[in-house]
Amino acid sequence: MTVVLEGDRPARLRGVMVDITERRRAEQERQARRWASESMDRVNRAIQGTHDLEQMMSDVLDAALSIFDCDRAWLVYPCDPEALSHGLKMQRTRPEFPGLYGVGVDVPVDAEMAGVLRTVRASNGPVQFGPGSHHPLPAKMAERLGVQSRIVMALYPKGDQPYMFGLSQCSHPRIWTPQEERVFQEIGRRLADALTSLSMFRSLRESEKRYRYIFESTGVSIWEEDFSRVKATIDELKARGVRDLREYCAAHPEFVEQAITMVKILDVNDASVKLFAAGSKDELLVSPHKVVVPETREAFVKVLIAIAEGRTSFEGETVLQSLKGDRLTGLLTVTFPRPPAPFDSVLVTVTDITERKRAEYLTGHVFETAPDAIYIVGRDYRYQRVNAVFERRWRMPAEQIVGMRMDDLAGTVPFEETYKPNLDRCFAGEEVSFVDWFPTPAGRQYLAATYSPLRPDSERVEAVLAITRDLTDHARASEALAAGAGGARARHPRCDPGRAGRVDRPRGQPAAGSHRGRRQRLPQLAGGGRSRPRQGPRRAGRRREGRSPSGGRDPADPPARDEERSAASTGGRQRRHPRRRCRWCAARCAATTCRSGWTWRRPYRPCSAIGSSCSRCSSTS
Repeated sequence: MTVVLEGDRPARLRGVMVDITERRRAEQERQARRWASESMDRVNRAIQGTHDLEQMMSDVLDAALSIFDCDRAWLVYPCDPEALSHGLKMQRTRPEFPGLYGVGVDVPVDAEMAGVLRTVRASNGPVQFGPGSHHPLPAKMAERLGVQSRIVMALYPKGDQPYMFGLSQCSHPRIWTPQEERVFQEIGRRLADALTSLSMFRSLRESEKRYRYIFESTGVSIWEEDFSRVKATIDELKARGVRDLREYCAAHPEFVEQAITMVKILDVNDASVKLFAAGSKDELLVSPHKVVVPETREAFVKVLIAIAEGRTSFEGETVLQSLKGDRLTGLLTVTFPRPPAPFDSVLVTVTDITERKRAEYLTGHVFETAPDAIYIVGRDYRYQRVNAVFERRWRMPAEQIVGMRMDDLAGTVPFEETYKPNLDRCFAGEEVSFVDWFPTPAGRQYLAATYSPLRPDSERVEAVLAITRDLTDHARASEALAAGAGGARARHPRCDPGRAGRVDRPRGQPAAGSHRGRRQRLPQLAGGGRSRPRQGPRRAGRRREGRSPSGGRDPADPPARDEERSAASTGGRQRRHPRRRCRWCAARCAATTCRSGWTWRRPYRPCSAIGSSCSRCSSTS
């Protein structure tokens, strides 16, 4: 610009004006791009500056607070209008504008906040709240939080609920420029990626924490072992043409010993230390060879075969020993990784079944050596287990009996009439006992059976334990004894049911087995003639009228009933015979009265009207 003079006075200005609007706009855009680039570079440095995800996100918020020259930068979780509450997960503020709520404090979601969250969730990018923006800031919220302007956006990390990322301007109202919105949105995307990583890291950490808790607190011995060298050696043998590893191990036992030393113990839990009687975990980690016995090598060969066959697990019983030399029986379970995963972390569990095996041995010994037939029947009426006595009774091996139905073995009629009703009672929870004759291949047998309900895992009866004893010999002996006694009663004259206690003998002749008869016959045998029987005062006083001194009936006595004659001769009192003793137990039995009115003191029946028996031995003979 030039000043034009007229005389010595300035008259006018002369100059040239050049339009630099585009140049100024280009300069501003260049500065904006440089600012955006520098801002993202700061954010990237914050992200890459640490391996701690939480610290990284805190550094990103610090960078955002500085980049946008705002008063607060924060993260709220969850960004869900339907949630009952949400909380401040992370926040950075300027000292003069501290936050109202602390990190980790849950705040109820009221109507105003729910409306803000719906607006943010409905938008695909940043949303501004405040004067000059499309969305006014709710008055109560602005007053409560001390905020004049806001810019927020929803973040969607993978595997988690949405977050809300925001910047607050508290000192004055503010409208963020489009360039600032773009940078804010890019920072939000980086934060979403970081939140995804943080979510995965937290899940992994929680999973590891749970795994460590299970590993250490479970009551089962768990070993973490490295089978990498073993797997490589087996692959090498297969490449050399070894197809049958079992035969190879049998032919090369040194290979088994070498493979055992290739296994590296990485970790054991506390249950392993206790099971193997180690003083500490370190002591057990350096002494794996001390728990191996010859039986363990047999199980290890099976583990090698499982690896060679590509199986993902192995389970079997083995024998180990503690560091104190005590033998243990364990259930070994090995879980292999699926190919092509490496074998550098293989879990091996050992369950102590020493007491169970001992109890099974004792139970099996009692089951197999018992003198009675023992078997177990399921709810389907099929045999589950039988002992040797049961095999001999049915003349069939156990392998053939197990799985058969009872009616197929014992017959349909005995099953329907006896076995099934008693089994059903036992399945209902009742203890059942019964005795009866049953058909068997050896003939009819008299069996005493006891059914006991078995409840392995619950209150429901799953099976029945049956114990049967063969009482055939006892039953037949009792029948023979009863038959012999019955023949003796039939031969006794007083036991003739048709005579009702009357005796057929000649008049005046005593009974063959009576004391009178013996006393009368002895003088005859000694002197060769008849002699009058001696009558004591008691017997003479009790002699009935109408009978001869020898005991026969007087012909002149008119016929009358025995009861009437007995009552007339005794003055209305009953006539009593001498007491007799039971021929089996020598017990004196209670008196019973026969049809004729006589009172008998006999343990056996004098006539068909008597139903008594010996009160001590229950003999009726």
